[in-house]
Amino acid sequence: MQGLVMVAALAVATFVSASDDVQKVVVSTDAYNRLVFPEPYSTIVIPEAELRDNPVPTDGKRGLLIRPADEADPFSIFIQLRSGEAFTVKLAPESGIDAQVFRYRNALTYPQSPKGKPAQGSLDC
Repeated sequence: MQGLVMVAALAVATFVSASDDVQKVVVSTDAYNRLVFPEPYSTIVIPEAELRDNPVPTDGKRGLLIRPADEADPFSIFIQLRSGEAFTVKLAPESGIDAQVFRYRNALTYPQSPKGKPAQGSLDC
């Protein structure tokens, strides 16, 4: 019986979650916008969207630079992090605004070392 409880607890602890909340973000069509994640991503799915340039992953896959085309319709991006956590961001392109930064779960620009300082060699992308 105790073994069964341990197996059930392990199954719950390793369950991969997906956020049902869709994050909505207004983004610039005039500059590269930055999506920043708390850990590297494993998968990003961008449906057919009107983009000015191809999206550019930042160093370590902890973010993405994206620039929608002028007059592009809003579109959603699906992101799955290496931990298995998944979420969706809906981008609403707008002209005449500065580049925007979206930080999922208040992700930091720099990866953190154990002492809470930026890891050696990390760059602000």
